[in-house]
Amino acid sequence: MARRSPRRLLLVLGTLLVLLALPLQHLHRTTQEDRVRAHATALLDEPAVRDALEREALSSATRQIARASGLPAEQVRQAIAPLATRVLRSSAFERAWRGAAVRAVRRTLDADDRTIRFTVGDVVTAIEEDGGRLPPVLEPYRADADRLTVVTYERSASAARWSGRAADVAALGWPMLLAGLGLLGLAVVLAPGARSLALAGLGALVAGGVVLVAERLGRAAVEGAAEGTGDQEVARVVWDELVGGLCPVAAAVAGAGLAVLVLSRLGRRRPVSAGRSSARR
Repeated sequence: MARRSPRRLLLVLGTLLVLLALPLQHLHRTTQEDRVRAHATALLDEPAVRDALEREALSSATRQIARASGLPAEQVRQAIAPLATRVLRSSAFERAWRGAAVRAVRRTLDADDRTIRFTVGDVVTAIEEDGGRLPPVLEPYRADADRLTVVTYERSASAARWSGRAADVAALGWPMLLAGLGLLGLAVVLAPGARSLALAGLGALVAGGVVLVAERLGRAAVEGAAEGTGDQEVARVVWDELVGGLCPVAAAVAGAGLAVLVLSRLGRRRPVSAGRSSARR
């Protein structure tokens, strides 16, 4: 009985640590600058994302430039439409897009920044930093580029605060995962036997399984939210690129837990079989 209480505590703590560590380690890995650039490049290669970006960029740029210049929106649209596709498919824009993605992630993880924007200024800055030339259509509005918003997202103070806290603890994801698995293993060491092994395997299986289910539910919720705008394909592609990478690690943890659980059950049956065969003799 003395062994049971520490074992239960270790099993519960280990399972909770693994459950929390899986999304945290994914967040930490995904928000590294090299990974952000890779994700941004992959998303820009997706036809659904590029087409949606072109539509949104053309619409927003037309509206913002028309407002800043005082020109009729249709006149502005006709002037920039032939250039929009060419600019958005250029290597200069791809560099700008990657740079803007890095800045957007930094802002997202900043608890004090509640507004996430992708502006014409983001494009201009990245192009100029890289030594490229500014597209002619943007030259007259260089001074106002930072005020010409292409995409904007205003989040609540609580959302910003939680983003900041997640960023602060995300680096602990891998240590927490190892610690959680270590606690599950320690529970087996303190109370050796098939039952402890089965419970440790069950803990890993539950933690990985919950994360997998949560990922699927989150994906469905994001698609449902995008249904009204007709951007379901974009939402699905973005989710799979940014969050889908969580699944392999969670599946590996759940698979390892299932394997341990099955092995513990097999180990529990063997002594019974041996006892029966000796009784028959």
